[in-house]
Amino acid sequence: MGRKCFLASGACLALGVATTALAHPVDHFVRRGNEVGYYQLPAQAWKPDPNAPPKFGVDTKPLAASDFAGAANNWLSNTFNLTGGEMQSGYQDPHNGVYHYYAVQKVDGLSIVNANADVHMDTFGNPILASQAWAPVSRLQRRDQIPGPEISAAQAVEGYAKAFGFPTAASQLTEKKNEDGSFTITGAAFADSAIKADLKLYQTDASLEKVWSLSVQRPDAWHVAYVSVKDGALIGKANWQTSNFWNPPAMEAPKARRSIFDNEPIDHDNLVDDYIKLRRRQTGGNTKAIPDTKYRALPFGFKNVQDTPPVLIENPFDQNSSPLGWHDMGDGTGSLPTTVGNNAIAQENRKNAKNPLNNGRPIANDFNFDFPADLAKEPVTYSDASVTNMFFLTNFFHDTMYKYGFTEAAGNFQASNLGKGGKQKDPVVANAQDGSGVNNANFATPPDGQIGMMRMFIFDTTKPNRDGTLDNDVPIHELTHGVSMRLTGGPANSNCLDTLMSGGMGEGWSDFLGVSFGMTPQDTRATDKPVGVYVTGSPKGVRGIPYSTSKTTNPLTYETLNDPKFAEVHQVGLVWNTMLFEAYWNMVDTKGFTENFQDGPQSGKGNALMIQYVVDGLKLQPCNPDMIQARDAILAAEQALTKGDHMCALMEGFAKRGLGVGATPQFPFKNSFDVPPQCQNGGGNKKTPLAPAAPATTGLPAAAPAAPTGLAPTPAAPASSTDVEVVTGAAGDLTTNPDDLLANEANAANDATA
Repeated sequence: MGRKCFLASGACLALGVATTALAHPVDHFVRRGNEVGYYQLPAQAWKPDPNAPPKFGVDTKPLAASDFAGAANNWLSNTFNLTGGEMQSGYQDPHNGVYHYYAVQKVDGLSIVNANADVHMDTFGNPILASQAWAPVSRLQRRDQIPGPEISAAQAVEGYAKAFGFPTAASQLTEKKNEDGSFTITGAAFADSAIKADLKLYQTDASLEKVWSLSVQRPDAWHVAYVSVKDGALIGKANWQTSNFWNPPAMEAPKARRSIFDNEPIDHDNLVDDYIKLRRRQTGGNTKAIPDTKYRALPFGFKNVQDTPPVLIENPFDQNSSPLGWHDMGDGTGSLPTTVGNNAIAQENRKNAKNPLNNGRPIANDFNFDFPADLAKEPVTYSDASVTNMFFLTNFFHDTMYKYGFTEAAGNFQASNLGKGGKQKDPVVANAQDGSGVNNANFATPPDGQIGMMRMFIFDTTKPNRDGTLDNDVPIHELTHGVSMRLTGGPANSNCLDTLMSGGMGEGWSDFLGVSFGMTPQDTRATDKPVGVYVTGSPKGVRGIPYSTSKTTNPLTYETLNDPKFAEVHQVGLVWNTMLFEAYWNMVDTKGFTENFQDGPQSGKGNALMIQYVVDGLKLQPCNPDMIQARDAILAAEQALTKGDHMCALMEGFAKRGLGVGATPQFPFKNSFDVPPQCQNGGGNKKTPLAPAAPATTGLPAAAPAAPTGLAPTPAAPASSTDVEVVTGAAGDLTTNPDDLLANEANAANDATA
């Protein structure tokens, strides 16, 4: 077999040999409902044999930071036999030394948006976890049959509008070509901002299609939509926007938009600069780099404004996480005495303005944001208090998650990254009392370098109405969506939590941090934790049952997902966080609790360690993971940080809810309450990691290929059938023989049912 070059370059245009048979997946957890969704290619996943010696870096010094990309490229080429890839993002975590590498498949210079690969290595270059979902070679060999763009970008927007029933014609739109070859389309009344369009490839269950990729921000969704260049048909989409609650009471019609600024679309490219100019003109700047600040707000450990009244908090910023403080946007002119800064831009948006640039924000010339909230009155009377709490929470969440590895390089939200990597000009734009809906909240997470958008609504389930920003469960839940979507699949890819299963786990991770950051030293494993009690006015909260370690109070297990009523993302999330909740309490009972959440894993406390394992697991798991892969990523994160000391505590938590060693990702799901042998019979926390699945023959190359041009060779032993776990789902057996691919596709397609 000849050498296969992984990185796409002019010197290496060979086609890759695919390792999976392509078919429409059987698993109904792959798609969200019956609407046009995001096609997920069958994936192959790798994890190490715990009994095998390391394959890289034995008796050598750690790899230099500059060598990791080459080592990752070499490993993917060798192990999965991939070619035609391009690095999307890569970074190294300082707390555990793990290097994360994410790639996308390219053909003739165009990215296949749903063909991804990732590998994660320790400081010596030993792989920890990896996965690939590459388009099969049989599709790529027909790339010369893929037509050029037969419709314009504006016509693609017309096709998108037609799919959703918006009366928009291409003749009504204005199309502008940008320097990078993309297009900007304006004039679409249904969009909150200009629509960005560029040419991509998209793998469907039948063919590889050339598409216009459209970024469409609407009040109810932020779609990345894939429209065929042949006929303008919408053939795929992902949604970068997530909502907190399932089936809220009927939403009222959006209120009429205001004039002046408010009907102007958001200019994402210049938004940060526009805010800087406007706020400086209206409020002036403060020459002191970081002024003393006070906020009347609900800190972590407080649930809501009813149970624990807001307190005045002084100088809560962390200077390592926010070197500029919370009110300086990094333009060199100092802090602004309003709720605008490097991490967040917060304001009220009761009248549902498309662009909240000129909306109301509290101003405190002495940086003392002390505003009362009279809960006996309607929320409109205390909007300054609401915006202040939201600004405080968004910033404190930023600083806290920075301690757990959600940094600039990992794709966090900042106006200025201060030269620390990643893409900037993407703070969180947070709207309190947003007029686009009621009884809910949402967060939109585009790729790194584009603003995150959080909308918090009024809840009319009580009289007087209640404000979602004053129930910490809600904003923390939404902010966590930004974390999970930026970390899964890397910061450049926001399409990696878009299936029913992965999107459902996204809801679970959001509940997990919401619950974890609401814990107090008085809580025990017997303390039940409902979510959204204040905004709903119900002790059951929004999920209907609390998170609990009691299987009488909360009986959910892995098999619960077989119930059709649980084929919904928030219900999937309820099951997933029930599992995380069990593991959390095993860790707290083992290692204790810190109420200073910014202590991070250095504290050695169980709650901080569990949060770290979950965050690191997000980085390690593949694009659109299932629960087994997400569990294994958390276990791999524990192994990387604490060397297996707490593997049993984690596995016992998962196994209690059916996600034990015998659980599989195939539908219908079956409970496994088994733990690894070393955790049985009072074995406790042993250091042996979870054993891999039964060996599978994969036909991997028998020798390592040469290193890519310009990269130093990295020693590599051949991958064997004993250290590869193949995840086939319902897509048929894996193969590396390109002659068999079409037959396998046909056979799998015949077996598949939607």
